[in-house]
Amino acid sequence: MLSSNQRKLISQLDKKKYRLEKNLFVAEGKKVVYELINSDWPFKNLFSTEEDFHPDVELLTSSEMKKIRKFKTPSQALGVFVLPEPQKILSEPISIGVDGISDPGNLGTIIRLCDWFGISELICSKNTVDCFNAKVIQASMGSIARVRCHYVTDLGAVLTKMQKPIYGATIDGDSIYSTKLPNKASHIFW
Repeated sequence: MLSSNQRKLISQLDKKKYRLEKNLFVAEGKKVVYELINSDWPFKNLFSTEEDFHPDVELLTSSEMKKIRKFKTPSQALGVFVLPEPQKILSEPISIGVDGISDPGNLGTIIRLCDWFGISELICSKNTVDCFNAKVIQASMGSIARVRCHYVTDLGAVLTKMQKPIYGATIDGDSIYSTKLPNKASHIFW
């Protein structure tokens, strides 16, 4: 049974201020929650409508799950996970930077693409949506478990310090198919 304190906490975690204050975030959906659990991501609570979901799950009825869900489509699982500690940025052969991405779905998709191409870090400007926003987590389809997001004040300075060529994706740029890209580079999306 869901307590009023648990319901209140889950509701508060919609806001970045409370995510940072409580050091927690919410992930919703069976696949996303499984991906985080399977990556040994620390969690505070796991809720599911399925009894055999996980040994530590708190079983909820469908009506209880509806009260805490973040999305219109009913989900079978929701987890409250611990935010990761900030880590040093590694200079991988390919670095991806994002600047001013405000749509959570777009950032989640970029995280998923980084994961698909084996890129384990995403460097974000401070004016990019929070990667632990529930919609970003959902759109990442669990890839947030394998891609570390770093938020920096000066994206250009961080990428320049890596001493690799920097490429930007713009609508009026040259075609990617007619450009020879080096094996080591930084790519920026805005």
